[in-house]
Amino acid sequence: MPELKSKRVKLGAQDCFWEEKGAYTGEISPLMLKSVGCSYVIIGHSERRKHLKETDLMVNKKVKLALQLGLKPILCIANLSQVKNSLKGIKWKKNLILAYEPVFAIGTGKACTIGKAKKMRITVKKKLIKDVPILYGGSVNSQNAGNYIKEAGFQGLLIGGASLDPREFLKILRNIDKT
Repeated sequence: MPELKSKRVKLGAQDCFWEEKGAYTGEISPLMLKSVGCSYVIIGHSERRKHLKETDLMVNKKVKLALQLGLKPILCIANLSQVKNSLKGIKWKKNLILAYEPVFAIGTGKACTIGKAKKMRITVKKKLIKDVPILYGGSVNSQNAGNYIKEAGFQGLLIGGASLDPREFLKILRNIDKT
């Protein structure tokens, strides 16, 4: 399989399984993701927690294996307990990225206020993890994207539905570039 060789473009996956290998129909291991050139993997997204009943224990296993195999997990969280429970027993967090995604904002068009999002980012940094980048996700659009970076202090965005509209996605990128 040809590998992506770009310093500017990185591949990521929307999920992975917690086993390195084996017959788990419908699942993909972090090892398989690495073999096709993935660098990142989203783990613990609220849609998987809700619709597929993913637990913090399942998420924890995925994060551990992804880190062990050299992937950078993007751990989606909606509250502080998800951070604590999903990272139990994980001491080395160098390649971890958090994504704060309030459940009420996922796919609803009702983004979290800048103030509330900023408060969560600060709380996570002070109480739980100081040296981990935190992204914001949840009804991100071209009107609010720059404010999550500039005013709320997030290091990036996890863009969902707006990424499906090329014009809107480009507007988001341009607005972030202005900040």
